[in-house]
Amino acid sequence: MPTCIIEIAGTEFELDFDAKVTFRGYPARLSGPPEDCYPAEAMEYEVSGVRLFKLVRRDHGRGVPPSWERGDEVAITDEWLRSLLTEYAYESDEARDAVEEEAEEDRPRRRRA
Repeated sequence: MPTCIIEIAGTEFELDFDAKVTFRGYPARLSGPPEDCYPAEAMEYEVSGVRLFKLVRRDHGRGVPPSWERGDEVAITDEWLRSLLTEYAYESDEARDAVEEEAEEDRPRRRRA
């Protein structure tokens, strides 16, 4: 489940969502004859199950930097907010990186002979 940090009205939240990769994409080919070259194609994915959690600052005492922990889930009761968060999961670079990282972890590894 991809996760990214989002700030809303000065408060940081953790945005979790389910993502299904529909097209893995491929890198550009920039060498060789012009007819064999092509641009990169980005990965495509579908987003569902958007969830929002408030981040809580934990102080550990003097000389130790604070940490952030996941707090309670925030109910998303308004459809406009759910739509906005879903759009963020599609459009943000951080969310796309999280989806790519998870897709790479799920990719079967090739065995070497």
